[in-house]
Amino acid sequence: MPINGAPGSGRRPAENATGLIYGLDDRPPGLVVLASAVQLVAVLALQALNVLLVGEEAGLSADALGDLLRASFLALGIGTILQVQRLGGRFRIGSGFLAPASMSAVFVSPALLAAHAGGMAMVCGMAIMSGVMLMVFSRLLHRLRGILPAELGGVVVMLLGLSTGFIGLRFCISPAADGSADASRLDIAALTLGIIILLKGWGRGRAVLFCAVIGVVAGYLAAAAMGFLPSDMPARMHSAEWFDAPSLGRTGWRMDRGLILPFAMASIASMVTIMATLITAQKVNDPDWVRPEQASVEGGVFADGLSTVISGLLGSMPIGASSTGISLSAATGVTSRRVAYAVSAIMLVLACSPKLSLLFVNTPLPVIGAVLLFSGTFVLINGIQIVAAHMLDSRRSMTVGFACCIGLATVVYPELFRQLPDLWLPLASSPLLLGTLVALGLSVLFRIGVNRIESLVLTPDAALEEVETFLLNLGATWGARREVMQRAVFAMSQAAETVREIAASETPIQIRVRFDELKLVVDLSYRGPPPVLSAVRPTEDEILEDDGHIRLAGFMLSRVADRVRSSEKSGETTLRFEYDH
Repeated sequence: MPINGAPGSGRRPAENATGLIYGLDDRPPGLVVLASAVQLVAVLALQALNVLLVGEEAGLSADALGDLLRASFLALGIGTILQVQRLGGRFRIGSGFLAPASMSAVFVSPALLAAHAGGMAMVCGMAIMSGVMLMVFSRLLHRLRGILPAELGGVVVMLLGLSTGFIGLRFCISPAADGSADASRLDIAALTLGIIILLKGWGRGRAVLFCAVIGVVAGYLAAAAMGFLPSDMPARMHSAEWFDAPSLGRTGWRMDRGLILPFAMASIASMVTIMATLITAQKVNDPDWVRPEQASVEGGVFADGLSTVISGLLGSMPIGASSTGISLSAATGVTSRRVAYAVSAIMLVLACSPKLSLLFVNTPLPVIGAVLLFSGTFVLINGIQIVAAHMLDSRRSMTVGFACCIGLATVVYPELFRQLPDLWLPLASSPLLLGTLVALGLSVLFRIGVNRIESLVLTPDAALEEVETFLLNLGATWGARREVMQRAVFAMSQAAETVREIAASETPIQIRVRFDELKLVVDLSYRGPPPVLSAVRPTEDEILEDDGHIRLAGFMLSRVADRVRSSEKSGETTLRFEYDH
């Protein structure tokens, strides 16, 4: 249930620590669920238009394009349902988050290439292959975590936000057909975005929850009043049927070895994108989030792979969890799982109702552009926060910087990338795809020469600042979370001081550090007796005894890590400090 302030009470609904009003397990009122689902579908329906570009490239007729679009709506509904599930134990299906499915932008260029080479049969066949690859990748993620560091996910989230924002801006400010500025387009976008910002920033009650859908309705009405809607839209709406089941999978399925590389690279980029999207969902829904929850990510990637296979069987192109959908839900403060079921129900209705699907498909581009620009800002900020939470050395800084710069170059200098050979052209078709591949490649390259185990010998007369410098440098090299390394620095400083009091004189202290993406382990070894690591604080009288300060130090050391233990062998003591990462 929401924390405070029921919607409609005249007060602004209370937000929790993540800014949400209705969280993952909350049960919002039916009107809130419906409105949240409608505003999500309004954005997802526009992204589904990507499949029409592919269908036109494949030479489909107008009726076949209509069937293709409605088959895509059905696939998106199924994908949304699969993603919100938490099925299975070790081999999980679904992430458990409201992460509605959309037509994957990563696959648009490879799909256009397949459509040109072999029609929709080729697109569907390659989609099935890509889905199978994603399902296989999902079961290997635990082995790939070394080349998929957390800041890589942050970079991809940043690129997702920037790509979404750029698309929104293009829809808002694209010139008219004659190349002149389109004032009506700007007016509609400004009105829509202004209403959304006004309601989100200063609204009360349900106005905050429904800010996006209110802005979309206002923009739609303004577009109709200004004559911005298609002139034949009333006639098409009148002639369209209320109910007509789409024809599914009638194009057949084909595969081509020459298209394996573009689709394989797109599948890898899609996997990283899905991971970043689900990490964003975790962060949005958990105020205490510090690290990705691996089972959720693996289940989410598998669900998207399965959804892509189903989409190919139905006769459409690959799909994936929508970062725009997650950010829009976060921006409006409603991430309840119930919304996912409402989104799926609406998608099913659109799949079976040509009349209603026309209403969504004809949403004016500047209206959708304003919504994309609004939601893209939240994606971008989440990516920046993920990157900023980790320490970066020069190699990791170059990974972040080069990936963003090279990815954005596809937007700034598109004509430069059009000169690439046809085989590589799909890989440089968007800032998200190219930036993700650059970040992944540099992440693999910069692992060369990086040891995951390092040691330091601290002589009796060495300053404790050496420990701090040593650990912070390692944290930057490994991309460790800043908070974890700061805890380790404090622990080693305290432990070294304590050891120097109880160890044999002139005894060096050896510090051995081991790191993987899930755990930081620091072993401190010396010759001498172990301190008493007690979970109970010594009393005031015990502290005043001769060895009272040692007892107090042992109590404090037992609390400076997630797990602390000591061992002794042949007069040598080892203190082990473990930190979950």
